[in-house]
Amino acid sequence: MLRTFFTIALFIAALFYIGGDSFSEEFRYDPYEDFTEASSLYGESRFQDAVNLYEGILSHGYESASLYYNLGNAYLKLGFLGSAVLNYERAKRFIPYDSDLKANLVYADSLRRQSPMEGNRLWLSRKINVFLDIFTINGLTLALSSIYLTIILLLSSIVFKKTMRRFISKFVIILGVMFMLVLTLMTINIYRIEHIHSAIVLADEINARFEPLESTAVNFRLYAGTKIIVLRTRDQWSQIKREDGKIGWIESSNYDII
Repeated sequence: MLRTFFTIALFIAALFYIGGDSFSEEFRYDPYEDFTEASSLYGESRFQDAVNLYEGILSHGYESASLYYNLGNAYLKLGFLGSAVLNYERAKRFIPYDSDLKANLVYADSLRRQSPMEGNRLWLSRKINVFLDIFTINGLTLALSSIYLTIILLLSSIVFKKTMRRFISKFVIILGVMFMLVLTLMTINIYRIEHIHSAIVLADEINARFEPLESTAVNFRLYAGTKIIVLRTRDQWSQIKREDGKIGWIESSNYDII
């Protein structure tokens, strides 16, 4: 009985040792060190080495606007237009107002073999998307928290400032309406991220076909950097929608989700 107890105890200790060693190895990883080295490599025009380090940071589960932005710049220097636009679009979710990012996206669009087709969409649809792109999830979360705390503080102050109850009540109603509007914007943006699978074409040129078969006729062509929406997948094929509304099938390896 005692021997069995010691055997179990040693086994549990071994598990903790192995797990603790792997945990400490992961804990020791410093993304800032790799990011700094990658930035230095970029400055030395060693763009592929910089890409490898930036991608390594992402593989560890870290992400940031600067990481995606720098990775996009490195891919652009290497001539991988699709990957550059993909990472610029990912950075845009963190810093939609950044002027440098906007300028780089405009420049990358100018290199595309096919001009952007956003102008073919309905005017109202374009304006709604531009408006929604202004708001980040983090920014909306901060706004919701601030409005909520303000409402709580105002409601609490009624106890001490009964003479101002009417004024405070009106202000709370206004803030409540603002809270619902911000909450609606957040819900819409979360839905867009979770359910509308926007993607970027990575391949230099691909054919979008009428059916998910190589032998079927070509409906239209897509080029690197083109933004698409993935509607559904079937085996190695994906049904996608172009910005002008055209729908076709392409192989799933030719794009990546933003």
